[in-house]
Amino acid sequence: MSANGSQQLHGTNVAPDIDTGLEARTKDALWFLARQWQMGEFEAENGGLPMQVQVTARVYPLRQVYLGNGDAPIDLHAPLEQQVEDEVGQTTPAGWNSAALDYDFGLGTDRHRLKARGYDGRALNWHDFTLTQRGAAEGEDGDLSMIPGQLQIPGLPDPRFWQVEDRDAYFDTGEAAEPNILSVLLPEFFYADIKNWYMIPAPMPSGAVREVEQLVVVDSFGIATELGPAGARDDGDDWSVFALDRDSAAPTDASTLLCLNTAAKVGENDLIEEVRFLRDEAANLVWGWERQLTDPETGLFATVLETREEQETVSPSTDALRFRLKSETARSFIPYLPRQTAKQPAVDGDIALRRARSGEEWSSANPQYRGQIVAESVFLNEEDIPRSGVRIRRMHRFARGSDDQVRFWVGRDKDVAGATRKPRLSFDDLLPTGGEGG
Repeated sequence: MSANGSQQLHGTNVAPDIDTGLEARTKDALWFLARQWQMGEFEAENGGLPMQVQVTARVYPLRQVYLGNGDAPIDLHAPLEQQVEDEVGQTTPAGWNSAALDYDFGLGTDRHRLKARGYDGRALNWHDFTLTQRGAAEGEDGDLSMIPGQLQIPGLPDPRFWQVEDRDAYFDTGEAAEPNILSVLLPEFFYADIKNWYMIPAPMPSGAVREVEQLVVVDSFGIATELGPAGARDDGDDWSVFALDRDSAAPTDASTLLCLNTAAKVGENDLIEEVRFLRDEAANLVWGWERQLTDPETGLFATVLETREEQETVSPSTDALRFRLKSETARSFIPYLPRQTAKQPAVDGDIALRRARSGEEWSSANPQYRGQIVAESVFLNEEDIPRSGVRIRRMHRFARGSDDQVRFWVGRDKDVAGATRKPRLSFDDLLPTGGEGG
């Protein structure tokens, strides 16, 4: 009996065994048949289950890494990050683009040429590359015969009747910040369509390109069906996951797969230098702030605390004023001024940022900058400096190669600068003098 006076009935099994409950008998088979007919399950779709996948493919190991205007043989045992970022034997890494503040480099096989643009020094992966060239060389045999496995995601309904499912992943609720169609489609995908997705285990050597020439699926009825690459049809299907972009108007190439010889994890050690490039809309320029530096003479690392102009000494005993053309800024703030890149600005309005100086005492013989990053970046691409700013770091890095050897190198990464204080630059000021005035 509940508090409001209503009654609730609960069924109780008083049998001494549980055989009847475990049988899960169907009391009304006709209802199930009608329900199947209503949902269209009696329509023939030749829905055999895939039992075997046969792949005809060729494998092409990576041979060269292209940095700047040169190339070098690639070491497949060493992490690719080291071979791209390492500064050993040179002041600036050959793959570093000082105007865009990131890495541009390429990879090559006997048949393919791949280009990576805009690598920011963090989490190098296959989707950073574009297929730019394909030759006629023959690769190694990469044929496979595999058994596909059904796609598994935590929270899926288990096919076994009495198996306990994961309670931490429950998609029926459709919880969302506000009602939307995706919260309805997600449970439908999990419960109705998930059994139509399969995964194929396709082992592949690291540091290689695989070209899939043919893929044949044999189902449980013995029917062999050849599948083409994604995106190759003309029916508007633009599915392109795992597909390499192409450096042309041609569609993506889903038959070419890239597996890089990158490190499982890159460790970071001592910081050498940190520079933040910050927009200053009021002054119409970009500041290159050398925030943290390593002294080239002593080798000591220090944080530059010069973030504001020197305060003016004001005497309250006088009302005399003086004119100041421009306020002083700290040496660690190097200005970058906008410059037209075309000889006829009226025709081409492209803007570049040119490194300048904030005081007459600085010159080529006595530069204002003290770090390596600003020294390299005479020009910056205006479009590569967002309003949120850019942070560039040079640091010692290390990783373990496939030969179990530990590699050490100096690398860089590019990130968002975030909230950062800017120098208080001002022009045409009237300030009180500290004496008789003048």
